[in-house]
Amino acid sequence: MNSGVLLTTGLFSLWNGGNIYDNAGQNNTQQGDADLENRVTGEKTIDATALEFDVFSLNGQLELVYQFGSEEYKEFVGAFNDGFMATIDGVLVTLVPDCSDIVAVNSVHPYIDASFPAINEHLYLDNDLDIDPSVTLANQPVKVEYDGMTIRLKAHAFVTPNTSHRIKIVIGDVNDGALDSGLFIGESSVRSINPQP
Repeated sequence: MNSGVLLTTGLFSLWNGGNIYDNAGQNNTQQGDADLENRVTGEKTIDATALEFDVFSLNGQLELVYQFGSEEYKEFVGAFNDGFMATIDGVLVTLVPDCSDIVAVNSVHPYIDASFPAINEHLYLDNDLDIDPSVTLANQPVKVEYDGMTIRLKAHAFVTPNTSHRIKIVIGDVNDGALDSGLFIGESSVRSINPQP
């Protein structure tokens, strides 16, 4: 995505700072987020970044487009499950398409080994295999640092039309602040749409 809002657990520059380091990040030694811990990770979070706002919806459905990237890929799958969530009126909406789990390092990744078979691999982009080759030579200096990321995903929520709704988006490092993760919300992607039958 070319423009929007980036929420990160560390350095903003990792979104387009070039894939220079294998384990990039900065521990900002900031607080975590209790909602994220209680609703999603079940573990201590660090360096949380949150964005909350109200949206007036003319129609009965809200959507937002996002991508999640992390330096925890692929070496730390199963160990450090950096997490994020987006809620609309307190309802968690950032789930994998079959709603079986949250979108995170442990729920979207390729085959690691026999202990960690691929899960929702069709939603995953590997920096070396999928992201870098698609970047033109002219844009190599601004490619993504994160070792892996999701494809663009959409979150949907059915809402009461003609009223305001509260959106909270938050991301945090889980259990340590060493490696960064980021969540990109596409410009103008938070929008009200007519529900489809």
